[in-house]
Amino acid sequence: MQLRPKTGNSIAEFAVVISLMAILIGAGQVRFSQSTEQGKTKKSAETINKIIMAANNFYLDKNLEEGIGRFPGQDKWDQNVPFEAGYDSLGAVLAHINDWVSYTNTNTSSWGQNWVSVFGKDNAKARILGEHSTKIQDDDSGSKVGQAEWAEYIDVMKNPFQDGHYIYTVIGGNDDRRPTIIVTDFYQPAAEYVVLQP
Repeated sequence: MQLRPKTGNSIAEFAVVISLMAILIGAGQVRFSQSTEQGKTKKSAETINKIIMAANNFYLDKNLEEGIGRFPGQDKWDQNVPFEAGYDSLGAVLAHINDWVSYTNTNTSSWGQNWVSVFGKDNAKARILGEHSTKIQDDDSGSKVGQAEWAEYIDVMKNPFQDGHYIYTVIGGNDDRRPTIIVTDFYQPAAEYVVLQP
């Protein structure tokens, strides 16, 4: 008496094939997830570069119009943005931003108060999640409103990360240096940021 037919596969062979397929699918999902994150990081970096180009154009235009260049949100070329809590040196910004790996890190949670939104926290196209909006400074409200000035030079761009948002800070100029702008993504500030000092 035979327990198994001469043709076809046994249940054990079938189980092995199913197990191998599950392993391959799992590995594929990990690869797909990694490539998706890399794509989002690349998209964010491209947008930051566009924002920096817009900031440079703004600076050059204000240099012609006002006699001295400044960045969006600066009432004068020698003021910080945000005005209340800005950094006083590029070294201080770089020391913070290189350690600011994630917006979720509790050790760095107050650093966002030295940054403002490029497009505005309440902008429907670039909205920051409510729970995170308190982690960065309120939208600029000086006599030169940053979001309004940005809007003349660059269209609002949505961040590819659900928790991402484009932010910037400006170190006011002085007798020895021109103002400096730093733009980054709130999602992972240390991963991609650009510094511009004309």
